[in-house]
Amino acid sequence: MNKAIFVDREGVLIVDKHHLTDINKVEIIRTSIDAVKIFNKLGYLVIGISNQSVVARGLSTENEVNRINNSIINTYKKYGAVINKIYFCPHHPDAIIHEYKKL
Repeated sequence: MNKAIFVDREGVLIVDKHHLTDINKVEIIRTSIDAVKIFNKLGYLVIGISNQSVVARGLSTENEVNRINNSIINTYKKYGAVINKIYFCPHHPDAIIHEYKKL
């Protein structure tokens, strides 16, 4: 059985730019590189998670978000820190609340 830690993409792995759509505006949080390395040494899978309503808002595609996520993973890897995967929710927050209210 694998151990895993889930970390938020915005504000933990990268600086929160609010509706980030430009890969060139990604800014890595340098102290998080060391934290990810510690989790790696302790045997944890490091999983990034993120709300990406930019997809539902039509500001970005899922492919573009995946491209940004892969860039983040590769940048961390260059510094010896392994992020195993970054998952995201592409839905608009209002749509999620609407679905919840139907329950």
